[in-house]
Amino acid sequence: MSGLFHLQELNLSGNEIWDLAALVANAENGGMGDGAVITVGKASLLDDEDELSAVIEDQINRLVNQGVTVILTETSGTQN
Repeated sequence: MSGLFHLQELNLSGNEIWDLAALVANAENGGMGDGAVITVGKASLLDDEDELSAVIEDQINRLVNQGVTVILTETSGTQN
C-alpha cells in the first residue's frame, strides 16, 4: 500500500481484510496520517474465539498513534 499519500478516507468494509500490516506500514512511512479515516469490517479481523487478536489490536493502536481513525463495522467480509 505504498504511495497512498494524503489519503483522507479508505472504506474497506465488505472486503475480507485479515491483516492491517500494509496500512500500518503506509501510515508509519509518511503515507496516511492525521485526519485519515479507515473503515474495516470487524468480522474478518476476528480470531477463532471471535476476538481481535493481540496483533490486530497492536496494528489498530499503531494506526491511531499515527493520527488515523479506525472504524470497525459489523459488515461481514462478503456482500450479497
